[in-house]
This record gives sequence, C-alpha cells and structure tokens, in this order.
Amino acid sequence: MKKKDLLVSFLILIPRVMKATQPYILARYPQLEGVGQDVIIKDLEEVKAFIDSQKRVFGDSFALSPMPREMCEHLDAIEEMVEMMSGKTK
Repeated sequence: MKKKDLLVSFLILIPRVMKATQPYILARYPQLEGVGQDVIIKDLEEVKAFIDSQKRVFGDSFALSPMPREMCEHLDAIEEMVEMMSGKTK
C-alpha cells in the first residue's frame, strides 16, 4: 500500500471517529455545539484560517481524558482499510 493510499484511508475514518466522539466531547464542552456546522472549506488555506479563528475564540486546546471503554465501538483501522481497498464491506 502506498503512503498516499494509507493517508486517504485514514482520512476517510475521521468523520466516523468525529461522530462517535461528539457526544462525549459536547457533554464536557457544550460551548462547542454547532461549531463548524455551517462552514464550507475549499482548500488548505481556508482550513488554516478556520482553525486560527477558532483558537481566538476557544484557545489552543481543551483537556480531554480517554473515553470510557463502554462508550467506544472498536474500530480496527487497518482491517477496515484492507476491506475498503479490496472492495469488501462489513
């Protein structure tokens, strides 16, 4: 597998991870509700500008502890990538 393919495969998983972690994060930081929902980003410069604007509002980071195991669905990223590359689905 090429480096680019590996990166693309992991990028595909980001929305899934965001959806799975959103309730946990919003329970701790409700002020983040709705952030970025109406934002359309077309290129890397817009990504950087959006992140910079959010840092001005919220600061550089939020403290998070690991999610409780019972809240997590096990996602084997490597297994999922192999399935995606081979055209198989669960």
